[in-house]
Amino acid sequence: MLKANVLAAVLAFTVAVPAFAANDMMECNEASMSKMKTDVMGMSDGEKKTMAMDHMKMAEDSMMKKDMKACTMHMQETMKAME
Repeated sequence: MLKANVLAAVLAFTVAVPAFAANDMMECNEASMSKMKTDVMGMSDGEKKTMAMDHMKMAEDSMMKKDMKACTMHMQETMKAME
């Protein structure tokens, strides 16, 4: 039983750490926006770049409105489009 608890704790930790790291990268601030915009502009033209640019614009608009939840969501969508 102890092995199962330890295994569950290790598994939970390995899943949680990347999620926390991703949230740090998704901060809705000028520095994160600038870095992400540079990354998007470096993409080759195509549907994914267009989608990423659209989400960046929506993230910027949300940040101006101080809607950080929407801003963060659009930044996450930008990251998905860049994959």
